[in-house]
Amino acid sequence: MRDRSSGESGFTLVELLIAMVIFLAILGASLTSFDGFQANARLSEKRNDASEEARRMIDSLTRDLRNLADPTTEALSIERKAGDDLVFRSVDPDATGTDPNRVGVRRVRYCLDAPNGLVYRSTQRWTTLASPAMPSTSACGPTDAWASCAAGSTCEQTVVAQFVTNMRSAPSRDLFVYNSATTDSVTFIRVHAHIDVNAADAGPAEIELESGVNLRNQNRRPVAVLDPPVRSGGNDFVLNASSSSDPEGALLTYEFLKTTAGVETLIGSPQINSTLVTTLASGDSVRVRVQDPGRLGAYSDSYTVTTP
Repeated sequence: MRDRSSGESGFTLVELLIAMVIFLAILGASLTSFDGFQANARLSEKRNDASEEARRMIDSLTRDLRNLADPTTEALSIERKAGDDLVFRSVDPDATGTDPNRVGVRRVRYCLDAPNGLVYRSTQRWTTLASPAMPSTSACGPTDAWASCAAGSTCEQTVVAQFVTNMRSAPSRDLFVYNSATTDSVTFIRVHAHIDVNAADAGPAEIELESGVNLRNQNRRPVAVLDPPVRSGGNDFVLNASSSSDPEGALLTYEFLKTTAGVETLIGSPQINSTLVTTLASGDSVRVRVQDPGRLGAYSDSYTVTTP
């Protein structure tokens, strides 16, 4: 065997193999770190996109509620309120005003499809003066009754937020929170969305988005109060409803009603005076109905009179 001359230099095969193993280990660690960085970047981008989409949903809901339609004797402005479902009447700013529904009143629904984490915005439009029946709210999603309305109206439905986890696990957290348990007394709605694009894993934590909407166009129902009838002489009684009130301070119209033998009739005609003197027979019952300028009304308790 010939010895390597003193002028030759280099690496042995073993040294080269060791160097390659070290290089591959470093390369593998680098690629793993790079993959982790890319995954985190994708997750961060997904979280940002979901948050921005939820913010747009809240903005859309705010605009719709700012155009809340005044309630009437036919229907209230807010027709359904639940923690995961909200239906109300809103005026369409793009209405043409050429049909009987000239102001463009429409129904708007925001609902949470909890199993899929999707928030849907649905609208129901009509051209007639009288509004059609509200579609069923028993389900929320692409196959619910709001996806295709019955004859006489048209519906549209879009997904406005994703990865919403409010109702995904116990305890559930309401997406919509109201300042009153009574539908016609709601004047403030808070939206509190929990967003988690990676709900299957422990991290990162949920994103919480919250905003409140004052219903500046909400016309609340008046309060009807009738004092016990006071005899003024003979069978004449004074009916006093002056304790009735309107939350917005609007002028009320009073309708005094009498029930005789099970039949209720209007005494005289609607009036702006809160008192009335009328003749009553023993066993008659009376009550008052008050109505605000928006035709939203309320009834008082009734009283049965006794005469000598």
